[in-house]
Amino acid sequence: MSNKYNEKKKPKLSSVASFFKTYNWYNLSLFWNQIYKRRLAKTLKNFEIKQDHMSFEYKGNRIKFYFDSVIQMNNTLGMIKEQFLDNQYGWLGVKGEEVIDIGANVGDTAIYFAAEGAKHVYALEPYPYSYDLAKKNVSESNLVNKVTLLNVACSDKKSTIKILEGHKNLGDSDIKISETGKEIEVTTLDDLVKEYKTKGALLKMDCEGCEYSIILNASADTLRNFKKIMIEYHYGYKNLYDKLSESGFSVEYTKPKTSINGEAEKKKMTVGLLKARRLEKPLEANSQ
Repeated sequence: MSNKYNEKKKPKLSSVASFFKTYNWYNLSLFWNQIYKRRLAKTLKNFEIKQDHMSFEYKGNRIKFYFDSVIQMNNTLGMIKEQFLDNQYGWLGVKGEEVIDIGANVGDTAIYFAAEGAKHVYALEPYPYSYDLAKKNVSESNLVNKVTLLNVACSDKKSTIKILEGHKNLGDSDIKISETGKEIEVTTLDDLVKEYKTKGALLKMDCEGCEYSIILNASADTLRNFKKIMIEYHYGYKNLYDKLSESGFSVEYTKPKTSINGEAEKKKMTVGLLKARRLEKPLEANSQ
C-alpha cells in the first residue's frame, strides 16, 4: 500500500538520545504510526489503511474509522489499540447491557461497546469536530441501530455553551468555551438517567477532568442506577473514591501517574483508572 505519510527515508539511530535529537514531534508521530500499524495489522483481521480511513473485522463487524490528517490518523491508531487490542474497558462486561459513554471522542469506545454486544450505547461528545467523525464512523461501521450519539456536554448543571466548530479535539482537550461557535447543550448525569431510563446500566467516563463536577454533584440514587462505573481520572482519585464509596460502591483504582497535557487548562495531570461496582445493599444497610 502506498502511504503518503511515510515517504521520507529515516536515518539509522544509535541511541535513544540521538533519536530525540534527530526527530521532531511530527516525525515522532510517524514513528508511533508505524509501531501501532504493524501491531494492529498482525492482530486484527483484515486490517488496512486507505487514503481517508482504516478498517478491520471485529466479531462479525466491519469497523471503519475516518481521519483527515496524519495526527488524527496516528491518534486513531492509538485508540484502536487501547480498545480492540488492550480491551481497556473490558472490565465493564458490556454484552447485553446499556452503556452511557461520556467522552465519546470519535466513537472508538462506543463502537467497541456495540461490537462487544452492548444492548445500546448512549455516547456524549461535545466537540462538533469529534462528534461529526464519530457519527461517520458509527454509520460506516453499520452500528447506528446500537449507538445513539449526542453532541452534548455533561456537567453539574444544565445550561448551554458555545464551542468553535473548527476546534480539532484529539481526545486530550478539556472543554474550551467560546463566545462564538455552535451552541451545545450541557446536561447532568441525573437528567441523562431520567431521559433514557437506564436502570442498571454501565457508565464509562473519559472527559479530561469533567468527571469531578459530574460525579461529585450526582445524587446517590442516580449513581446507584449503574451496576458498574469506570472512569479515567485526571486530577487524582480521592474525592471520586469517597463519593462512590459513600453511595454504595466497592471501588478500586490504579496507581496515579503524572502527565502533562498541553491542551488542558490545568496542564499537570494525575492520571489513572477507577473502577466502581455497585454493592447489593447500600453502604448504610451493610454497616447496621
